[in-house]
Amino acid sequence: MAIHESKLIVTINTTIINKDNLENVIDKYFSNEFESGNATEFETWNPKPYYRAVKYSNSNDQYRFFADDLDILEK
Repeated sequence: MAIHESKLIVTINTTIINKDNLENVIDKYFSNEFESGNATEFETWNPKPYYRAVKYSNSNDQYRFFADDLDILEK
């Protein structure tokens, strides 16, 4: 989220990851659209569906935004 909101830019060797290229970097390293594995196999976690849910929120019916008030987390 920090990269997506332009609050963080990461440099790894000569690769710079920022808001403008974040989706391309995710696509490069995660070709699959879905998760595999389970909660204890964090090496298999795929950020792509979560990133797209945030980036494209309310852009179409596939990425609808729901706002709820939760007792602990609030909005």
